[in-house]
Amino acid sequence: MKLFRSLAPMALAAALLAACGGGDPDVPGSGSPSGAPTAKGNFAAFITFGDSLSDVGTYSPAPAAFGIQAGKFTTNGPSGTIWVENVAASLGLLVTPGEVGFNGQSVKCPAALQSTVPAVQRSCTAYGQGGSRVTDPNGIGHDPATGAGALTVPVVTQIANHLANPAFGGRFADTDLIAVFAGNNDVFTQFGIFATKAAQIQAQALAGLITADQASAALFQAQTEAQAGRKQA
Repeated sequence: MKLFRSLAPMALAAALLAACGGGDPDVPGSGSPSGAPTAKGNFAAFITFGDSLSDVGTYSPAPAAFGIQAGKFTTNGPSGTIWVENVAASLGLLVTPGEVGFNGQSVKCPAALQSTVPAVQRSCTAYGQGGSRVTDPNGIGHDPATGAGALTVPVVTQIANHLANPAFGGRFADTDLIAVFAGNNDVFTQFGIFATKAAQIQAQALAGLITADQASAALFQAQTEAQAGRKQA
């Protein structure tokens, strides 16, 4: 039990370091900017990419063939909105999901199929999807073997999908307000991998298969690998 108690704090500390980036230096420009604009500006579109925190309804009730009754990943109350919708409303802009679906079936820009109004057809600029990672298509809630479950289109593909839409001319416009809010699911994934390895190392130490020093070294290596995996995203 003494060895277990000594390893547990180390595992927790290593996990926290892996989650927050360890000893990496501060990222330039990550603080509050000085001299930021105070006016709303003349934005014509609000384009967002990310995960569940930016999901405005990827899993909302879609065509009946999908057979789902889901919705936003965060709030589904009758008056529930997320930050993407709130910012868009403050700018007088309309945003709708860039893609809606489930279980490997989806429809891109469903608003364009439901309206002939140009402003509505160009409103599908909210690409965030619950479970999405930065570059890996196998996000949280997605079965890589069958394609079942959440879509989890990665952020890199979300951006490519926007640029591939002829309605937007294959480019970002000068009047676009663009936000990318992602990486959370990559941290969660690496944390899960680290937690599994840490449990295995503790079990080996308790069974006397490795020494305390070997366990410490193995935990450090697992932490390093988790940090590397997060950065590769």
